[in-house]
Amino acid sequence: ALNGGIKGARIGREELDQEKKALLEKRASNNV
Repeated sequence: ALNGGIKGARIGREELDQEKKALLEKRASNNV
């Protein structure tokens, strides 16, 4: 996974942020 270097790290971080958002949204919808 380190082959992409900084570019790959940034993409991975963005993917993690999207996953966090999805989890938070799912959790919020479950709490309603």
